[in-house]
Amino acid sequence: MVITRLNRAALCVRWSPCERKFAIGSGAKSICVCYYEKENNWWASKLIRKKHESSVLSVAWHPSSLLIASASTDGKCRIFAAVIPGMEAETAETRALAGTKFGDVLLEVDAGDGWGLNVAWSPSGSQLACSSHNSTVMFLSGLDVTNLASLQRPGAGQHVKLPCLGLQAVGFVAEDRLVGGSFDGDVVLLVRAREGLWQFSHVVKDQATRSAAPVRQISAEFSAKLNMFRSQGQAAEPPADDRPQDGMGG
Repeated sequence: MVITRLNRAALCVRWSPCERKFAIGSGAKSICVCYYEKENNWWASKLIRKKHESSVLSVAWHPSSLLIASASTDGKCRIFAAVIPGMEAETAETRALAGTKFGDVLLEVDAGDGWGLNVAWSPSGSQLACSSHNSTVMFLSGLDVTNLASLQRPGAGQHVKLPCLGLQAVGFVAEDRLVGGSFDGDVVLLVRAREGLWQFSHVVKDQATRSAAPVRQISAEFSAKLNMFRSQGQAAEPPADDRPQDGMGG
């Protein structure tokens, strides 16, 4: 058990790749980072507060477990330092982040002209994707934890307009492939071209589930079953002469 100190609903939760921390996005405009203190045998928590102007709908851990990205209904995508003093291994990444404090905003960009819905890191951690309610996906490339300047380049994002509704969930399946689940109920694929630009590819269709009967056939089957139930109901009704009349006994 861990006390989160959140006074609003938890909207999302993600384990860190190192499995020693997890982050909770909330309706309290904050992120709660929980971590295990082995010497005390309990879970503790730290809050990233006063950095969002609205609810946090999605959080994603960098593969190093040292950064957290968030998508918020204030329309922003942010990257935070999430180093917990005393529990991180000595690496090039932790040395690069030595001058930062827990919860520092390392990057803040527009997710799109709408709510930020979902955010995801690429397997290498060099790219970040954030979907927006206005049917766009924002991509950041060339990110490097050991070089904080790469997180502070103005105009580094690319926005890709989608021919469908916004993506409620996104995830990298490779450095140059991103899949997303849209409010249309479809899974879509975006790909990165050789020149480094992302673009919409196609809607992923599962032939096993999409090979259903045509709409007319489904409608005919439904009508037939409905008529069957109606006939059963009519057969169960007593004849008109046998029905009790108002004010009269059987």
